[in-house]
Amino acid sequence: MFPLLEFDLETIAPGTLAEQAAHAAGGFAALGVGEGDVIALMLRNEPAAIVAMLAARELGAYWCGLNWHFLAEEARWVLEDSAAKLLVVHADLLPQIEAALPKGIAVLVVRPRQLTQRQFAIGDEAAQVLDGRIEWSVWLAAQPRFAGSARRPRGFMAYTSGTTGRPKGVRRFAPAAHEVDGQRAAMTAVSRTVFGIDRDSRCLLSAPMYHSAPASYAAFCAQESATLRLEPR
Repeated sequence: MFPLLEFDLETIAPGTLAEQAAHAAGGFAALGVGEGDVIALMLRNEPAAIVAMLAARELGAYWCGLNWHFLAEEARWVLEDSAAKLLVVHADLLPQIEAALPKGIAVLVVRPRQLTQRQFAIGDEAAQVLDGRIEWSVWLAAQPRFAGSARRPRGFMAYTSGTTGRPKGVRRFAPAAHEVDGQRAAMTAVSRTVFGIDRDSRCLLSAPMYHSAPASYAAFCAQESATLRLEPR
């Protein structure tokens, strides 16, 4: 249940992606993320976003996408309302929300890839991970594999656009143990009949994954072990 991931000129095999997700899950667990907890992602479409999403799946945690355009108070509301224990964020996006980070939240910082820097006109200085922050790739390389038992998947925690006030979170409760296989079969049916995704599919994802439809698309590609090509925009 891992895709073949393509980004820029890089191809990441499903086995490699599974290994990275297992180490990320082990690291997330060491930072205090447990079953039913929330991991917030303020990331553009890059491999780190997929690895973090899959790691949350292994832990039985939710992942919550933050809009790249959020300013401090908008981010504060979602982070506090979701009770996120961890934020994974692109280096150039952190300054716009840093003043509003909830006390005690762990933060991992991702340096944007060259393709992302070009497409979003991010300068090298803005892309740097500042001293005192935990840099994602260095951190990931040092983490142990997750050694816990299999967890029931939670998936994406979506927030509304907030046009009628504060954004409102939508959380899907984990299936009971005896329901997992049935739910997986139902999601496979949706993937194949609604999205048309199966193992032989080549899928392109350029829409931001803080929206529920692109997030679902990425999850279905992972579920079907399809080829998933990411574009930052």
